[in-house]
Amino acid sequence: MQPNEVLLFITDALDALGVMYCVGGSFASSTYGEPRATRDVDILAALPATKARPFVLQIEAEFFVQLSDLYDAITLAPSLHNSPMQRASCNLVHRNSFFRVDLFIASDRPYERAQFARRIPQIVAINPERQAYFVSPEDIILLKLDWYRMAQGILDRQWSDVQAVLATQGDTLDTAYLRHWAKQLAISDLLDAALRGVPPPRLTPPDDAAAQLRLDL
Repeated sequence: MQPNEVLLFITDALDALGVMYCVGGSFASSTYGEPRATRDVDILAALPATKARPFVLQIEAEFFVQLSDLYDAITLAPSLHNSPMQRASCNLVHRNSFFRVDLFIASDRPYERAQFARRIPQIVAINPERQAYFVSPEDIILLKLDWYRMAQGILDRQWSDVQAVLATQGDTLDTAYLRHWAKQLAISDLLDAALRGVPPPRLTPPDDAAAQLRLDL
């Protein structure tokens, strides 16, 4: 499978179960900015425990997935509601291509609800045409800046992705929305620098960044 086919396999399974989701990460930034290769896809999903087993049954023929890992992420998610630096996730790895899907379980944070409310259907494949729900251009900017902050500035790709989305989307962006949520996420300084096209504020990298963070390649 191509990466877009891997993505659609997962989003089709979520759609079939009536689970709300939105695609983020480099898939979204490539859609709204400058395309680039990536080895994974990020999906935020409001997946309840009652639908975990049916979801695994739908995908396990094509993906390496542990039901116990998915249950653990679903159980953990509510406890992270007030912990913006942490995410509950489960890795799904395609058996043939080894392309990874990072499934983030929604913890009902206000900003997650905002992402779901603004998600946009995007064409992912043609002949036949198929769609999946992506985060909005504004939200991928905010999410990339948030990852950049959590990585303490070591993920240059995140910053360049933001700049590409800003350049491509231009005046169509809702700057009021951007500024509102940047303040809530404590990334106003990063957003201001990105909007002005100047280098980001200096951040101090953690001692062992690779061990502490999921690097979005």
